[in-house]
Amino acid sequence: MAFDVGGGGGGGSTSAIDRLDPLISDLIDLIGQLAGNEAVWDLLDGQDEQELSDGWTREPGHFTVPGTYGFDTPALYVAMHMSHPDWDTSEVTNADRERILQDAITEVWNDAHDSWVDSAVPTVYRTASQNVWEPDPGPIATSTTLLGTLRQWLYRQVSSDAGWVEPGTADAPDWLTNLQKHWPTTSESSESFCAFWNDVNDKCGLYLHAVSRLEVTCARIAATISDYQTNLVEVAGLARDRAREALRQWQAWKDSSGAWPTGAMEDNPDKAVFGNLSYALGVIGLFATGPAGFAAGLFSVATGTMVYIVDDKSVVSEVMQAVVSDDLHDGFLDDIKTISANMTAVLDQLHTAAPEDGSSTGSESLQAYVADVMSSHSDWSPPQVAL
Repeated sequence: MAFDVGGGGGGGSTSAIDRLDPLISDLIDLIGQLAGNEAVWDLLDGQDEQELSDGWTREPGHFTVPGTYGFDTPALYVAMHMSHPDWDTSEVTNADRERILQDAITEVWNDAHDSWVDSAVPTVYRTASQNVWEPDPGPIATSTTLLGTLRQWLYRQVSSDAGWVEPGTADAPDWLTNLQKHWPTTSESSESFCAFWNDVNDKCGLYLHAVSRLEVTCARIAATISDYQTNLVEVAGLARDRAREALRQWQAWKDSSGAWPTGAMEDNPDKAVFGNLSYALGVIGLFATGPAGFAAGLFSVATGTMVYIVDDKSVVSEVMQAVVSDDLHDGFLDDIKTISANMTAVLDQLHTAAPEDGSSTGSESLQAYVADVMSSHSDWSPPQVAL
């Protein structure tokens, strides 16, 4: 049984938050850069929209937009015309005005960028996704393996076709042979040993049912958490990549229109099976006629019973649209909230409860088996043994 566990439960594995944190940091920085570009364009648009008095005009200038994805761009700025009466005496030249505008561009860009990087937004992302990244599937997978070992041991105790393993035979475990050999030599020793072994045989069968169901449940929980953690990390990576794409388009267009990528991510609506879990091929009903009929096929049950698929695993539902800073933030936040809600919905349906009698496997269910065993026992306490 293997899981792509993201938890830090051992073996040098990296936890989900360790993988998510650098993506969040990158994403916030890139969103801040987009916000910086947008603030610069608001400033430049203000130059275009400003009403000009007599003696003023607009001159072409060359400006630099800061940032990792910064670029040089031409733009018009408000300048003094040669016909202005102060043209010859003004202490502030048009070259000075161009430098002032460049300083303003740098300032508003840094202010907008830092307002994201130094904000509480990274904490908001981590908090909104905490229910997804915080659980560690590693220990759950380890527990599943331990339950599998116990299941195999219990299976060996009840694996005889007759439902009884004769002490001293090749099929008998060593502890049973030793127990009979050293059974107390009292007047009721023979009968008490048979009563004891009948009781053990029945209880092993019931424990085998319970352990098998617990093993499957633990396997499903570990796989579900691992799947959604992977989904969360992938969505964060996609959001970061979309922000990079938008910034590269700013470089290419040198205009706010570059923040609107063309095309959309491929959708996978037919994959949506959120919360639709089936125990039809589960552990219950693996006994055909009680413990003796236990099937060796349980190994496949423990790894192959989940029929749900992580919905839209490679698709971001909101971020694919207009990529400006606020939209990118809102889309990513919506995605991680959706992932968290859907993982909770799936886990809420993972119960170690037996299905109704007459399951689709056509085999006897646990309730029917328990009723049959209970009907043959008036007292489920261990038999009295004189030691």
